[in-house]
Amino acid sequence: MKYSFLIVILLFSACSQPAASPEVKLAGSLRGVMHQGQLGAMIKIDSLLEPGVYALGALDSLAGEILILDGDLLVSTVLAESVQTGPVVNAHAALLVYVQVGNWQEFELSTKNWQETVLEYARAQELEQPFPFLLKGAFPRLDYHVINYDTQRGDLSNHKSGAFNSQLDQTPVIILGFYSQSHQGLFTHHDVFTHMHVRNADGTAMGHVDYLESGNGSFTLLLPK
Repeated sequence: MKYSFLIVILLFSACSQPAASPEVKLAGSLRGVMHQGQLGAMIKIDSLLEPGVYALGALDSLAGEILILDGDLLVSTVLAESVQTGPVVNAHAALLVYVQVGNWQEFELSTKNWQETVLEYARAQELEQPFPFLLKGAFPRLDYHVINYDTQRGDLSNHKSGAFNSQLDQTPVIILGFYSQSHQGLFTHHDVFTHMHVRNADGTAMGHVDYLESGNGSFTLLLPK
């Protein structure tokens, strides 16, 4: 009887342990792109298109933006004054952050300090940095861009000069983000801790999030389970 009780305790302890944080992987780096001009193909995107894969990044030559949600690929590229968004065969990335997540847990939130709240909930779930997250909702203000670098005439210090800039304010969207306080220059810029891409509900718009305001409305946060 004593041994049976001990086994029950051990099984309960094992089941109650928090799940390990999923391994976030990186191909290329912002530092390599911006300061060393490493714009070539670092990874073939088609090799990652399977269920449970989530990724974001930039096409080789900084010719567009990449988003993978549960193995489904969207690529946005600038054509003249408009943007073309959809899947692309045989695409390659100069920079890609990616992760495999089998299950997510949802939290319904209402906060102006969305970034602090994401970190707070991640700590409560004992997720280690870096970690991925998803945001779903309609936000008061959401600015995004699609990169369109001219490798022949461009200057990397002004790499966004040819970008397409737009907004998805008050529009239902899903955002994939990666958070880390120790990956600046790798997959986040030096002054932020997140790198995020957004798509609208029907997948006709997708790009890199420049500014996000959550206001007083409600939205959903998803973290790896």
